[in-house]
Amino acid sequence: MENAQAIALIIGPIYALFGLSMLIYASQWQKVIKGWTKDHFSLIPLIMFSMVLGLIIIHTYNVWTWHIWLLVTISGWAMFLKGAAYLLLPGSVLKAIISMKQNLGMIYLGGLIGTLAGGVLTYYSYFA
Repeated sequence: MENAQAIALIIGPIYALFGLSMLIYASQWQKVIKGWTKDHFSLIPLIMFSMVLGLIIIHTYNVWTWHIWLLVTISGWAMFLKGAAYLLLPGSVLKAIISMKQNLGMIYLGGLIGTLAGGVLTYYSYFA
């Protein structure tokens, strides 16, 4: 549990801030994502970082019990699997997925999920 809390101390506020940013500045995020559809190779450094961070989380805390810290385990696996999919899927599929994320509704949904998950992780790691 200490490992999960240490990880949540870091990723909780980051998720919350990214989520709030997506909710407040959805149209700007839409422009950023539109740029990624034109050049999805520019995402490679971000994807590599995501995979490394995901593997660190998985190897530090990989517990599948029904508890608030399950969000940490799911986050680690999501980061790693998203990066692996990005590297293994064909470019046409990636561009289609990125284009789907350009929808304002998807941006707001991602922002809401990020804000809620980040808020919960931040609360439980700092205050509970």
